[in-house]
Amino acid sequence: MLSFTEFYSWLSIRPIELLFILFGWLIFSILVVLRYDFDLQLITNFHLFLPLFLTNAIHFYFILIVLLRLWFEQKQRPSLTPAYTYRLIVHKIFTHVPLVICLIVFNTLLY
Repeated sequence: MLSFTEFYSWLSIRPIELLFILFGWLIFSILVVLRYDFDLQLITNFHLFLPLFLTNAIHFYFILIVLLRLWFEQKQRPSLTPAYTYRLIVHKIFTHVPLVICLIVFNTLLY
């Protein structure tokens, strides 16, 4: 079984952050099913992708606050600032790349 410390050291993402991301994808997938299987035209593309954008914004805000804190306390802990900069890059990879792929796939499926 994978412990929390191993999970964090390998992926540089905490389990609560992963839970936010997975919760956003769960709501997104429920909205996709409601829109296309039950033919609900009330759900627009904006409503469809809103959970992904909101979880992404919350996650980014959390990482940015921690990075700014470490930036201002750099004299006490200078080695942690590059680690959180790395986490921002990993955050972009884990959340933006799948989101862009989803947008491209839906765009090709709709037209």
